[in-house]
Amino acid sequence: MALQDPMTGTHDTPPQAWRTRADRIAHHPAMRWGLAGPAAAILSVMVMMGMGHWWPRGAAGVDNLAMPVILFPLIWAALFFYAILEERMLRGVIVFAALLIFHIGFLAINLG
Repeated sequence: MALQDPMTGTHDTPPQAWRTRADRIAHHPAMRWGLAGPAAAILSVMVMMGMGHWWPRGAAGVDNLAMPVILFPLIWAALFFYAILEERMLRGVIVFAALLIFHIGFLAINLG
């Protein structure tokens, strides 16, 4: 129930009252869990696979193979915390999709 402010005469509505169905779905805990859990894990594996192609080889010629494996936990943690801390879930989904499309395309070009 909306409360009327005696000073201004306006109605104070609770934040949940103005949310649309799409907003409720986008802010559902399962959406955040899915983005932070399986999506972050799959995307971090894709980034690790693509990293071998754009990371410099180094003096010994193995940096592009070793560094993605070493940095994998950091990549996963960054994606996980981004998904947990992102306020706008649609923007988080767009960022994850852009990273995924970029690395899939990069792998397709380099391996194809």
